[in-house]
Amino acid sequence: MTRSSGQIGASTRLDLPLDDLQVERLRSGLRAAFPADVADRIASAAPQAATARRAYRGVIASARRTLLVDALLARVGRGPAPDPDRPFVDARSTPAVPALALLLHLSCDLDGEELADLLGKSLDDLGRDLLVARRVIDPRCPRSCNRFAPAIGRCRDRRLDAEDRLELLGHCSSCDACRRTLEFVRSLDDDLLGELARLQGALRLPIVAKPRRTMPTTALAAVVGVAALVLALFGLAALLNRTTVGDLPPAPISAGHTSSFSGWVLSVGQNGLIEAFNLATGETRELRKEWTAPSSQWGTVALVAPDHRLLAVARVDSSGHPANSRVDFMTLDGEMVAGYELEGERAFQYPVGWLDSDTLLLVSYPLYDEDMEAEYDHLLQTATRLFSIDVVTGARTDLLIGNVGGAVVAPTGDAIAVIGTYDGSVVGQTVTVYAIENGQIGRELVVVESRVRSNPIWASDGSAVVMTVATHEAVEAFRSSSGGPMYQGAPVHLLSVGRQGNQHLLADGAQFLDAYPFAVGPAAETVLLQARSSSYSALDAVWMVGSDGTQSRLFEGSEGLMYNVAIPAPDGSAMLVEMGGVSFITPGGQYGGVSTLTSQSLVIFDAQGRPQRVRTDYTVRGQWAFAWIPEAALASRSGAPSWQEQGAGYGLEPVADFGPEVVLGTTGSMNQRGGYIVVVDNELGVPMIWDLAAGRARRLGGAIEQLRWTGDGNELLGVARADPLREIGSRIGIIGNPATSNGVGMLPPPFLDPALLGAEQVRRYALPLLAPDGNQLAFFVVNPESRIIELWLAGWERPAAPISRFRYAPDAVIDIHVAATWVDSSTIIFAQPAGWADGLPRQIEIMRVNTRDPANPVVDRVTTIPATGADRGVILREFSLSPSGDELAWRIRHYKERAADRGRVDSIEVVAIANANARLEVARANPGDGLSWAPDGQWLAVGLARRIALLSPDGRVFEYLTPKGIDADRPVWVRDDELWFNLAQDGHLRIWRVRIE
Repeated sequence: MTRSSGQIGASTRLDLPLDDLQVERLRSGLRAAFPADVADRIASAAPQAATARRAYRGVIASARRTLLVDALLARVGRGPAPDPDRPFVDARSTPAVPALALLLHLSCDLDGEELADLLGKSLDDLGRDLLVARRVIDPRCPRSCNRFAPAIGRCRDRRLDAEDRLELLGHCSSCDACRRTLEFVRSLDDDLLGELARLQGALRLPIVAKPRRTMPTTALAAVVGVAALVLALFGLAALLNRTTVGDLPPAPISAGHTSSFSGWVLSVGQNGLIEAFNLATGETRELRKEWTAPSSQWGTVALVAPDHRLLAVARVDSSGHPANSRVDFMTLDGEMVAGYELEGERAFQYPVGWLDSDTLLLVSYPLYDEDMEAEYDHLLQTATRLFSIDVVTGARTDLLIGNVGGAVVAPTGDAIAVIGTYDGSVVGQTVTVYAIENGQIGRELVVVESRVRSNPIWASDGSAVVMTVATHEAVEAFRSSSGGPMYQGAPVHLLSVGRQGNQHLLADGAQFLDAYPFAVGPAAETVLLQARSSSYSALDAVWMVGSDGTQSRLFEGSEGLMYNVAIPAPDGSAMLVEMGGVSFITPGGQYGGVSTLTSQSLVIFDAQGRPQRVRTDYTVRGQWAFAWIPEAALASRSGAPSWQEQGAGYGLEPVADFGPEVVLGTTGSMNQRGGYIVVVDNELGVPMIWDLAAGRARRLGGAIEQLRWTGDGNELLGVARADPLREIGSRIGIIGNPATSNGVGMLPPPFLDPALLGAEQVRRYALPLLAPDGNQLAFFVVNPESRIIELWLAGWERPAAPISRFRYAPDAVIDIHVAATWVDSSTIIFAQPAGWADGLPRQIEIMRVNTRDPANPVVDRVTTIPATGADRGVILREFSLSPSGDELAWRIRHYKERAADRGRVDSIEVVAIANANARLEVARANPGDGLSWAPDGQWLAVGLARRIALLSPDGRVFEYLTPKGIDADRPVWVRDDELWFNLAQDGHLRIWRVRIE
């Protein structure tokens, strides 16, 4: 299957010694397969090795001996028992080499060529080993076709040949066995990477490295045509090969920022991380975090709206699987506005521009299938389409159908250049320019037939579009070769085409070979392009061509454009490009070798074509610039005052009674009558009852959690964890009124076992709630093994008994969570997830228990909250009853992906007790924690998007109380005009407060 199946030579990275981070990652990886002391022993010699190759080979030899000894002991009934905390176990039954190969691949980010070098294996054998190891770790792994097993095993390998990857993805579209295997391997790897991340966190390490993007060769792009063009949008385009030192002076690594330009440059990574770089100050700001552990087939495309209000961030799966493709709309501050799955047929779907500031343009074309090769050219001509998505409603509208391979909107927004598909029978593609009229594709303005060799680039004033077209000589050569592929180094014309169809030849084919324009001035008077100077050279020069035919070479050398599109300055006075390649070569490495230092630079060309490098990184950032926005669009924080001074504008201050060791816990709350609040001593790991008036605390037993105040009194209910050593199961604890017990010292609560769990260690109590009149006790009993949750009720009139039962799906991707509250002394409501699909509940059922007749409680469904729009699942996280008892607020968590920890949005709704269907959504943002009513019921404080927000129950007022960039959560009202919450300062949580006037 793989193109290179022989043994691979030594990798340059293996010739260098391990750095401290690599050693610690190796240690954490080994701890996934061995006890900590054994893992540390195996890794102990690695730091002293002269090269990484020697270090890893020593580790492999030592680990292999340990695995074989364990296997031998297991055969004779000795040796350690399997450890559930080690995901690569049972390693004794896993073939030693495959297990170690997978471990090093994931934990140390070693690519296939490096692993093949270390293990002395071919790439095909390595791929099979990696698949074998996964199958032993989880025997449920499906079987694939033998031919594609090596590529599936190497699906995370950034060195997997791009042509092999495309062939695998095309095969998976028609082979269910290979598709299921590939999806299973990706899912398993995500789980393993999560466990490795946990182990790294325990060692205080950065999270395990994510897979870097794969680069297909330039030659491949010519073969696979439009498919490679789409992959290039994901950042899979080849870095251009350079051999000589360029004319741009190298920028120092820690150079100060002397840029004469201003504004923010936005960049996106394959994994979805979005950063903003301030050209004037050098500040770098994270606007959006990356997708968690993406598959190597994912890519991210980001586009900023014309008015700079919104970002469209699209995650596209090159396998064409619709469930993995989606587009999110967010503000520049990182707040989620809307998100939609790109659902539908198996097709590549990716954004190409904005129709206006509220409408995104996307292209869709069918996924290639080798079984339909004869029909595929016809499908590209008939089944491709240009469509739009409305930001607000998510409505899709087809604008063009057939012969759509891409599109570029004019800077003026009133015209669009549509690129035709590649069908293999012509030397290039067709470009058609249409007018945009009333948000639709209007009349046809210009057509350039079947000879276009580059992307069309609009003049900065939208008056013309510039492209390269194959010469007649190139067309004849193509035809005489019986329709073979267009050869590299073909002569091209540089052509400017006006909106009225008037064409102007800027340069003829005798001057440039394979030219690619990337920036065009007003009226196409000047064009910047990268081109070959001969058929034997690389794209080795950047030229400026005038409309009068004048030409000048701006610079040439070791760097090249990372993509052939420039980004205009907000005022159109300059153009920014991203360049990458070998920046310089440093002789005399540690052992007499040669070290290659690569660079990635932002270069700005002014109106005269003079280049200025404004930023250079000498590591692979994995970020690609996509927009240049004005300074005012994103306020700079450079030179900002200290946080304390910033917070002063909000009236924030730390609560002086507490140090950084005391925080508001997950159930921190104020008792209804006031005066006492539950906090947690993080150093001792125990909850405390804090007396506001006396300024002192009563510490509770460390084993009690889930503390809730009783509805009408000052008592607390909580859950005591099971104690296996004492053979005691879970219990419900009751803490008496702290006001009557001097409020000092430890308080051992009495424990109840109303469900008679006894010594059982599996089932546990959850969320005990006492009715406001104190006559009935409701609680849940959770069985995490069967995933069954029961609601029990106990009271004076009857012993405890289950009154309702529901179940989490066996394949649920979210942890069991229960939410309930008493709304009066005879009514309790609880949330029940239902309609499970693909591991997530598609609806929430709000259930009511009527206990007017305690001996015969009645359970019925009050209302159902369905998943809507792009929701793949919903769950109700918390209730909060207003002080008057007339309104109920709840938090709904919307899952946009099949994952527990990403793609989530919270909505806050307020509903009248009198009408459960009169739901009012008052806020929606990224997830947070905490929902607290003001004592007078006029305000609701919520944790959203890692900030504290204050809002009115009618939704008319919404204001953030804490600044951006400082994590805060779990608000609790302690007085009518005072709100407490957790806030992270200098990396430590602490209780802060704000006074509301």
